[in-house]
Amino acid sequence: QHSAPSCLECPQGNGKNWCNGDCEWIDIDEQFGGGSACIAKGTVPSVSCGAHTATSCANCPQGNGASWCNGDCYWSMGQCVPLLVPVR
Repeated sequence: QHSAPSCLECPQGNGKNWCNGDCEWIDIDEQFGGGSACIAKGTVPSVSCGAHTATSCANCPQGNGASWCNGDCYWSMGQCVPLLVPVR
């Protein structure tokens, strides 16, 4: 066993076999650039939509269109999409 300052740092380059204990390995939705990550158990991934949060940029508008797509997301071609693609 080992320890790390955060779940994101837990694998230390060794992948999901080193993500355990208080952490869990998840697959990242393609909306966020795909890949996988080690996060704290029970964490619900979320993005900032500006004045509120959602589980993904696609869920930011909640039927309200571009005005509800801000923060970590932006409006493009009729959809709310991530502003930045995370490093895999």
